[in-house]
Amino acid sequence: MTQFGYFMRPADAILNSYKSGEFPNHVEGQAMGAVHHKLSLTLVAASATSLLALAPPALGDYDNYAINGSFVTTSNGEWAQIHQQYHNVPTVRSTWTFSTTCSTATDCTGTVNSDRGWTAKASSTNGTWYVQRDLPDWQQCPDGTSAHGLQTYMFFPVDSTGYVDHDSTTFAGKDKTVGDSGNCGENNWFVVEMPFKMVKKI
Repeated sequence: MTQFGYFMRPADAILNSYKSGEFPNHVEGQAMGAVHHKLSLTLVAASATSLLALAPPALGDYDNYAINGSFVTTSNGEWAQIHQQYHNVPTVRSTWTFSTTCSTATDCTGTVNSDRGWTAKASSTNGTWYVQRDLPDWQQCPDGTSAHGLQTYMFFPVDSTGYVDHDSTTFAGKDKTVGDSGNCGENNWFVVEMPFKMVKKI
C-alpha cells in the first residue's frame, strides 16, 4: 500500500508499477518551477492569442484547422505529478488516429482512435484541443474494490521552442486523470498529471 493508502490503475494499467517515494533524481525545485511556469504561460497564450493569431479562412473552408491522420503521443512519466508532488512513473507512448472537422476556426469536433484499443471524442475550443475518456476501474482500493477516474488530454500546436504555432503539426499539453472524491474512502480527489506531447507521423 502506498503512502496515500491505496493503489491505482491508470488507463491501460500505465501506472500500476508506481511506488511511493520514487522521484526523478534530476528534479530540482528551481528547475521544476521554471518548467511549470513556462507551461502555464504557454497554456494561457494558447487560449488568449488564438483568435488573433488565426488568419481568416475562405468562407466555409476550415479544413486547415482540423486534426486528421496519425500521431505519435507521449505522456512523460519522468515529470509526473501525484497530488502535485513529482514522482517517476512509466512513460506511455501510443499512436492516435484522428478524424475531425471544423465549423469555425476555433470550433472543431471528431473522434480519435488509439492503438491501445479505445476511442474517444476530440474537440477544440479557441485553439486548444481536448480528448476525454472515462476509466471505470482506475483506482484499486485496499478492500479489493475499484473506483472511477476521468482522464483528460489537453494540448495545442507548438513550435520547436514550445510556444504556440497554429501551423505546427507538433502539439504539447497535459495528460491529467482525476479520481472521484470519496474513492477508496478518501475525502479527496486523487490526481495524476503528466506532460503530454503529440507529433504527426510522416
